[in-house]
Amino acid sequence: MIRQSRQLVFTVFFCIVWSFIPLNSSAQEDDTWTADQDYEVFSEPSVSSKKMGILKAGKEVELISKGRRWIRIRVRAKGKMLIAFIRNDKPVEEPGLVDTKHGWSMGGYMAYSYMLQSGRIFRDTDGNETEISNLSGGNFYPAFFVDWLFSEKWTFRGAVTGRKIILNGTAKYRVTVASNASSVELKQDFFGIMLQPQYKLFSFLNFWIAPSVEMAFGTKSIVFNVESEKPTYFLAFGSIGTRHAFRSFQITPEARAGVVINSKPAMLNLEMILAGAYLF
Repeated sequence: MIRQSRQLVFTVFFCIVWSFIPLNSSAQEDDTWTADQDYEVFSEPSVSSKKMGILKAGKEVELISKGRRWIRIRVRAKGKMLIAFIRNDKPVEEPGLVDTKHGWSMGGYMAYSYMLQSGRIFRDTDGNETEISNLSGGNFYPAFFVDWLFSEKWTFRGAVTGRKIILNGTAKYRVTVASNASSVELKQDFFGIMLQPQYKLFSFLNFWIAPSVEMAFGTKSIVFNVESEKPTYFLAFGSIGTRHAFRSFQITPEARAGVVINSKPAMLNLEMILAGAYLF
């Protein structure tokens, strides 16, 4: 019994001692970092967190980690060693442009969408015809997105969209010899999910190109003043855009051209987009 107790005490003591032994001998050497300018010091990696003071230029502190937007340091305050954060606001190589390294951004955009659907003719069993002209129209819709800045070249965007389709045209009804034309309208609302891998084409103005795919689920559909079945559309786009950053905020104007793949006839789509996001 005594022997077992001694073994238990020895095991606990060994585990405690082992927990304080670093796995890597290099970890015993503290990395240091010298401030190249005055920095505000925060208690958390957020400008809305508590401000702990000012780190003066030339001051050397212990460096814990250095991220894209925040530097984590250890400082002495009121006789205690505390973990603190400062903004990594070093200028990028191209002023005014975002440094596309690993990180996240979240924001929204407003898109203007112009759609065109070619005309068609319907015939009933009595031989009467309904000729629908080309339908076209433009409108705005919102979206919210998250960007993953995967590497210097690649950014992956996921978005949810509140797409709207409003198309106008004419319908001509031919009954035997007589015909009658009237205006018609198609109005549809959608909830969409979009994926877009962006590839930086060249550094000038951070131009990027991207394919995009979107699945849009109909939430409302009124066709020629009659409520109809809510469709699900699959959209494919090609895009070109630029990325501009102002400290922790970025703007990404974009132009798209695409098609609604599974509509009959197919719908052609042109979009102009202005997006804004907060950089984490």
